[in-house]
Amino acid sequence: MASFKTGFFRLVLAVVAPLAAVAACEGILRLAGVESAAPLVRVEDALGPHWTSNPAFGRAIFPQEAGPSLPPLWVPAEKEPGEIRIVVLGESAAEGFPLAEFNLARVLETTLAERNPAQRVRAISLAMTGINSHQIRRLGLAAARCLDPDVVVLYAGNNEAIGPHGPAAVLPGIRRGLPLIRLQGALRERRLARWVDRIARTGRLRNRGPQVWRGLDEFRGVEIAADDPRLAPMYRHFEANVDDLVAALVRRGIGVAVCTMGVNLTDWPPLGSEPAESPRSAAQAYREAETLAEAGAGPAAWAAYRRACDLDLIRFRADSRINAILRARGVAGPADRVALVDVDRALHEDDPGGGGDRQWFYEHVHLTLPGRIAVAGWIADALDAAGWLAAPRPAGGDDSAAVLRALPFLPADEARALASVRDIYGWSLFASQARADQRLAANEARLQACQAEWAEWDAGRLRGRWAEARNRRPFDPWAAAGLGEHLLVAGDPATALEALEAALAANPTLSHARAVAVRAALRLDETERARAHAEAGLRRLPDDPELLAVRGELALRERCWAEAERDLAQAHRLRPKDLAVLIDLARLAEVRGDARGAEAYYRQGLEIRPDSPHLLNNLALLRLAHPDGRAEALALAERAVQAAPDSPYAWRTLARARELGGDRAGAAEARTRAERLAADRR
Repeated sequence: MASFKTGFFRLVLAVVAPLAAVAACEGILRLAGVESAAPLVRVEDALGPHWTSNPAFGRAIFPQEAGPSLPPLWVPAEKEPGEIRIVVLGESAAEGFPLAEFNLARVLETTLAERNPAQRVRAISLAMTGINSHQIRRLGLAAARCLDPDVVVLYAGNNEAIGPHGPAAVLPGIRRGLPLIRLQGALRERRLARWVDRIARTGRLRNRGPQVWRGLDEFRGVEIAADDPRLAPMYRHFEANVDDLVAALVRRGIGVAVCTMGVNLTDWPPLGSEPAESPRSAAQAYREAETLAEAGAGPAAWAAYRRACDLDLIRFRADSRINAILRARGVAGPADRVALVDVDRALHEDDPGGGGDRQWFYEHVHLTLPGRIAVAGWIADALDAAGWLAAPRPAGGDDSAAVLRALPFLPADEARALASVRDIYGWSLFASQARADQRLAANEARLQACQAEWAEWDAGRLRGRWAEARNRRPFDPWAAAGLGEHLLVAGDPATALEALEAALAANPTLSHARAVAVRAALRLDETERARAHAEAGLRRLPDDPELLAVRGELALRERCWAEAERDLAQAHRLRPKDLAVLIDLARLAEVRGDARGAEAYYRQGLEIRPDSPHLLNNLALLRLAHPDGRAEALALAERAVQAAPDSPYAWRTLARARELGGDRAGAAEARTRAERLAADRR
């Protein structure tokens, strides 16, 4: 008996002692100010307690610097009487890439507001780039505990193979055993894990420098065949995660809208394929689908398109098995708590226009604005049919024009999205895709058309749209932030700052709006106001590269060279391809008399964007200072005026380059052109 008691005591001690040690460490680290990586954090504000997203959650998943993070969130802890809360869960397709401010949650909220203005709906985005069902399950459970949602919308399934713990994941982590995966996820959120990770991150930075997140380009060369045995546990994990999440939400009385995933089938040739003679050739299946579609064999064509997607060796899209799991869960009930939104079928077999997937997708899975509005409309229909809220379609059935105006969505927004897509097409993974040149040319034509349309907008027109937005939906911080940024570009920093500060009053966690507010204040020479915005943003996100960049810009203006170098160098490490940061680093080198260093930064920028008129013009000016650089300066200046024919600065530089080269007539012509353009701007 004594031996049994001794053994039992030792067993208890072996279990309790480590748990007690961990609990003690957690308490000490909490007192030391180390934060956990729980997805949501409760904070106190002058207007009361709010829930906000935790930047540490992303850092606990992705080891790279400037990696994905949760969207900015600012939700009152207490729900208003009559308010209906909807939480949208998902990956980058729901998060809104390449236009995160037009995320699926916001488009859904706007759609519901247009259909029923008397109804108070708050749609909350907890979608995040790079994650999959393992992290989405944790986010959904956190939302249920903290945000008091009435409905949760699940739009997820693209990242099961490439996301954390997936068979094609490039990130470290356990890939088998669901209990171990979930235990690891829970432990990674603890303060002790954050402290250990901070030490490890410091060591990595010291030894290797920052490892910057490269998006989908992280996964080039990672191929998974359709019959790879590693896919079987992936499907089991996905099904278990979805089932567990839906069951937990239903137990709390929360309605769940389970969406199948819409992916680009008709306008996206497979990225990876076995040879054409193989029965598992994705490229051959895609060609067969196109032939069947041209022959009018719709059902057979759709089957072939889906087979091509299933056989694609680069598994960036939800396949048929993922959508089958989602369909099964969406119809499994209970009927009063679970609804299916079959987005996959609605975009394809049920598409009344039959215009193909180019209208719906920017590339493989990310929806265009018409695509998002369509998906939001189908979700709204399902919520209305379930009786969870009232959202009848308007007479005529199409509310897309009203939603576009209410957002508001401008040509500049679409141009920015298309520019991001153009950059993606430059990645080696996409550049080798079949018909990549055609896709890039079509994207460029659309981009130029948007830029031409945007050129017709001026500050007065934007002020009118800002006034309309305030009257229509005064509590939409995204609309205020977007219009504020556009107003700044249009040359009205005062109204821009008014709009940006209205956005930040509604959601102080909008880091991009905070950075733009700094720039607007600097344009108004209100340096203290600019500094207040920069410091407020960096208190929440001390490593945000954009906020570091604008604080560096402020320090540069105030001639605080050491502070400018500190912030700009850190921003450059985190965003090595940010042209604005490179330009500011070059300016800093110039004012310090380091012409060689400035040249190096300008050349580095031109490797990223060879047609940048700003970089071409500034490098030309530097080269003009050296007699042996005048020929290159002339060539650079000529490229600058070709890239920006309406820039008086570029023409002045060209005039100077021609004059120093002995071409007096050409110099006079360029100088006259510069003076005329400058007069037009006045």
